[in-house]
Amino acid sequence: MVRACAEEDRRVAAGWAHFWHYVRLGRYGEQLAHLFTLFPREQVLAFRYRDLVDRPAATLDRICAFFGVRQGLLTEAPRENVTAHPDAGRRHVLLSAAARAGALAGRFLPGRLGTALAEPIEGLLQRRGDPRRPLTWEQRQRLIPYFADDVELLQRVTGEDFGDWLRPRDRSGGLVGGRPPGQRQARNGRVPPADPRRVPG
Repeated sequence: MVRACAEEDRRVAAGWAHFWHYVRLGRYGEQLAHLFTLFPREQVLAFRYRDLVDRPAATLDRICAFFGVRQGLLTEAPRENVTAHPDAGRRHVLLSAAARAGALAGRFLPGRLGTALAEPIEGLLQRRGDPRRPLTWEQRQRLIPYFADDVELLQRVTGEDFGDWLRPRDRSGGLVGGRPPGQRQARNGRVPPADPRRVPG
């Protein structure tokens, strides 16, 4: 874990996007505690991703109610952002470096040219990947000492019990299964393909 934190500090210093700050992103207690200093609690809805996976209709209704929109229309959450786990071999290292270089270059390219360059590399990265695997209990035991104080803070600021995050469990809350056949990795900001059945205007 110390090595992981040191590697993350190196990425932060090098200017990597916040998406790559894995450890910091996992400290939900700190994030919510800070958020509650900026906004009233009644303006913040927090829920577990596991709820969206296990009880999609009820959870989506809860979200709709929070925003004051009609409930009962949404019944499922499509498996849209389901990443695979490619082998960390030489091929993966080279493609990852190319993807990062393409993302950096894309900041300076007009329109969707940067995305058009990145998509083929992303496809190659994910092509031979295995389905997402949950952490083992041994792996989680190495992480828990770093996150235990934050889980305690999260419980204080939300009033909810997250003690199961510190214990062995049968399944990962974020394990949503494999990606549907033919579906690519979702990418933030990607414009969805046009529906040929939709009539303009």
